[in-house]
Amino acid sequence: MSITVDGSNVAVVHVRHDGRSYGVYAEDLGDFDGSRDEFFSLVENHLDFSVGSLGGYELDITAETENAVIRPQAKFG
Repeated sequence: MSITVDGSNVAVVHVRHDGRSYGVYAEDLGDFDGSRDEFFSLVENHLDFSVGSLGGYELDITAETENAVIRPQAKFG
């Protein structure tokens, strides 16, 4: 089962937040077809994160594997 985020299919979500890693299967999130921001809200709710805690994070989706990664923005320097 996969969900659709900004037109891309996602089966597994890997989340890096506050020094920890989380894995979420699409089937655990229910039926979803929406935007990146709506998706972040859905993941925050599922993982019991505070509202907006993923604000400013990046979303990378690999089409071939349907894997998504939510991670903090990279900072250089």
